[in-house]
Amino acid sequence: VGGTDLQNNIAYHVAEGGIEKMYSDLSAVFQNAQAPTADQICAVSNTPPSVIGVTWNPYSVAPASGCTGPLKAHWGKLTGGPWATLYAQIIPVNMQATAVMAGGQEVSMTRSAQVALIPVFQFGVFCESDCAFFDTPNLNFAGRVHTNNDLYLGVGANHTLTFNDKLEAYGNVVTEVLPNG
Repeated sequence: VGGTDLQNNIAYHVAEGGIEKMYSDLSAVFQNAQAPTADQICAVSNTPPSVIGVTWNPYSVAPASGCTGPLKAHWGKLTGGPWATLYAQIIPVNMQATAVMAGGQEVSMTRSAQVALIPVFQFGVFCESDCAFFDTPNLNFAGRVHTNNDLYLGVGANHTLTFNDKLEAYGNVVTEVLPNG
């Protein structure tokens, strides 16, 4: 009984690893192609993990609209996560990984995801690299700010720097040093 339980646990974790690899590979598709086709998304199904003694049946990734024909998406407001309140083109994607162990244990996992393609015009400021704001003259900024690198915020005596929406930095938020050092 203990051996069977151990094999069942292993099958569960292998299936979980398969679905995580699938998710990572799907993310890579959208990082490498700005507007991938349904075929490119479905191609993730062709690269299951290689685990000794495990076969995958099925191992599939597909947009809700299917693997053939045009990719169908809809526009909507994001309701959760770091991009909540922004509008995006939403592409629903379904994933399924079934790990079949050599001993006959089988675990199937499914995951539904929504890929959100967010137009950059919704940001007050969007910086691909470093971004800097300084308070002379006083600044009161109403829009959302995002940078894919460091965000520098400078505040001097008798001045104010006010943001009324989210600030996001993929790198660091720096308040003590100017970008030039």
